Amino acid sequence: MKKTIVLVFGLMLLCCVMVGCHTEPAAPEQSNPPVVSEPEQTEEPLMPEETLDENENADENTEEPTDPANSVPDVAISYFDAATAPESYYECYVDESQYQSDVLLAAKVPVPDFRLVALEYVETADARYGFTVTEELFSVDCFVPEKPLLIHLELPETIPNVGIIYTDRQGETKLYSIAMSGRDGSTLLIEEQLIQ
Repeated sequence: MKKTIVLVFGLMLLCCVMVGCHTEPAAPEQSNPPVVSEPEQTEEPLMPEETLDENENADENTEEPTDPANSVPDVAISYFDAATAPESYYECYVDESQYQSDVLLAAKVPVPDFRLVALEYVETADARYGFTVTEELFSVDCFVPEKPLLIHLELPETIPNVGIIYTDRQGETKLYSIAMSGRDGSTLLIEEQLIQ
C-alpha cells in the first residue's frame, strides 16, 4: 500500500512539473520592417561639370585641406605575382628574412624624384608625430608606369619602417609608408608626415 501511495504521489508530482514547465509559444511580435527608400534618380548630374575657364575667378587663396586618409598616391601597391609580372622591373632587397614579402610598386603616372627609403618613427616636443628618413634604399629620377619596382621586405605588423617619397603633380613632396592591413593582410600605402 505504501508503494502505491508513493507511486501515485510521484506521478502527480511529475504531472505538476510538466504542466508548470509547459509554456505556450509566444506569438511573434509584429513589428514593421524598416522602410528603406531609394534615392530618386534624376537625369541631371549631381555636380555640374566645370571647366578651367569657369574657375578663373575663384578665390586664389582658397586651398583644399589635405586629409592624409583621403589622399590617393600616384603609385599603386600589390603583392608580386610572378604569373602576371611585367617583363621588365626594378628590384630592391630591403631585408631577407623568413617572413619576407614580395611587393610590387607601380606608377600610375610618371612620378619624378622617386625614392624608396628606410623610416624611423619620431614624436616631437609639441606632441606631433611623423617619420624621418634614415636611409635611401632605391631612387630613380622618373618612376614610370612601364617599369615597376619589386621590393623584397618584411612587412611590419605595427609601425612601418619602409616608405616611398616622391614629388607629386602639384610639386609637393609626399611620403607614404608601406604597411600591411590588419583586416585582410593586403598591402597599403599610407600618407605620413615627413619630419626633417
